[in-house]
Amino acid sequence: MSKFVKLLFAFAGGVIALSSLPTAGAQSCSNKSLKGSFGYTVTGTIVKNVGPLVAGPFVAVGKITFDGVGGVQTTRSLNDNGNVLQHDSGTGTYSLNKDCTGSFTISVGPPTDLITLSLDIVLDDTYELRGVVTTANVVLSFDGRKQWPVEY
Repeated sequence: MSKFVKLLFAFAGGVIALSSLPTAGAQSCSNKSLKGSFGYTVTGTIVKNVGPLVAGPFVAVGKITFDGVGGVQTTRSLNDNGNVLQHDSGTGTYSLNKDCTGSFTISVGPPTDLITLSLDIVLDDTYELRGVVTTANVVLSFDGRKQWPVEY
C-alpha cells in the first residue's frame, strides 16, 4: 500500500472519530441536571422600592440548593442600600429546559416582609449558573458555582 493510500485511510479514520464526538451545544438538560448546592452572588440595583427592598445598590451572597425535581431553597446574607439582613432563607421552584435555560421563582425575606423574585437562568457544562432577576423594578444579576463535597 502506498504512503498516499495509508495517509488517506488515516485521515478518513480521524474524520470518522471526530464526527462521533459530541457537538457544541449538544448538551441536553432537565430538572435532574440542576441538582446540588451552589455558592452565589447577586449584584445590582433596586430601581424603585419593591416590597421590603429599598431603592439603591444591592448585593447578596449565599448558598442555593436545587433538589433535582423542581424545588429550591436558599440561605443568604444581603446588603440592600445599607440595610443588612443576615441568614435570610427562602424556598421556591425551578424548571430547566432541554437547552439548559430555565427559570426559578423564590420567596425570601423575614416572615413579615416576604418578597417573591423570578429569575431566568442558564446552566453551563462547567456547573456554573448565571441568571437575571426578571421582577419589575429590580436590576440584579445572579452568578453561582457548584459546591463540591469536601472530604477530610
